[in-house]
This record gives sequence, structure tokens and C-alpha cells, in this order.
Amino acid sequence: LPNFISRLNLLNQNSIILVFSILVFGLVTIVIFLAFLDRLPLHLHRFRIIRGMSYLAKDTRYIFSSPKLIAIAIFWGILTHVCISTYVFVLGYSLNLHLSWLNCVVLIPPVMLITTIPISIAGWGVRETVMVVALGLIGIPDEGALVLSVLFGFSAIMWTLPAALIWVLNRSKNEVASLREIKKTISGNSKK
Repeated sequence: LPNFISRLNLLNQNSIILVFSILVFGLVTIVIFLAFLDRLPLHLHRFRIIRGMSYLAKDTRYIFSSPKLIAIAIFWGILTHVCISTYVFVLGYSLNLHLSWLNCVVLIPPVMLITTIPISIAGWGVRETVMVVALGLIGIPDEGALVLSVLFGFSAIMWTLPAALIWVLNRSKNEVASLREIKKTISGNSKK
């Protein structure tokens, strides 16, 4: 990040530092908030979403209380972002955009983070807007950044469709097996 910031003008440097600081503060706040979601009053646990948040809180505390698990999570997180950033770099290169790999590694992870804000369907529109703004910081034309973002979105759909199909097929088999186990449990309890 320091190497990247030194290449920007003063206004963009201040903007990047402010946004980065807000993102880091927000992420730390969210992790702390997640870690204590199971401390909600017991009468709220009758709601399914509260029980789900309680499980999420326990898992969050479990991961963040173990240095080994944190190291594994950070490793996979960094690897994922490097792979996505490299993919965007290759797409940009194929579109003849003058992107460097370092620019992609610095700019694409925040774009992906902001895309996860649940205000659109699968991040469409949000990703395009944020990528146009982010790549505009380094002088990429708006239309080039827009085409890159749309191409990235469609290719992500193309690459994940086979995995989605496998998940759906395995999910239905697992649901059938789960239903059988539930029926056995119910019939076993009724006999007692």
C-alpha cells in the first residue's frame, strides 16, 4: 500500500488513507460485534436468525482465539485475493488497459469488499461503480473499467456454474439423507 499511495496525487492519497482507515476500523468493529452475538437475551433465541447469529458468534470466537486458525484463515484470504487480483490483471491486459499487477492487488480487494454490501443482486452495479472509481484513481478510463468489471462479473458466473451444479446435486442427496435420519429419530422416540 505505501508503494501504491506514493504514485497518487495528494487528494487521492488522502482519500485512500481515509477509506482504508474506515475499512480497517469497520472490519475490527464487525469482528468484535460478531464475537458477542450469542450474548443476546435467551428469549430471543427462539428466532432462527438469532440462533444462526449465535452459532456465528461461537465460530468467530473459536477462530480468533486460536493463532493457528487465524494464520490459516489469513493465508487462504490473502491467496484468494491475490488470485482474484491476478485474474483481473489478466482481464485488464487482454482489454489493453494499462494496469499493473500491484495496482490490481491493492485496488481489487476493497472493490470486492464493497461489492459484498447487500444492496444489489450479486453486487451488480455496485461492483461496476466501485471499480470505475477505484481504477479511475490510477488513470484507467471509465469505459475501460466498466467493461473490465462486467467481463469479470460474467466470467465469475461462468466459472462458478459447474460448482453450483455440483453443490445443488450434493445438497439434494444430503437433504434426503437428513430427512431419513430425522424420520428414524422420530420413529425411535415415538416407540419409547
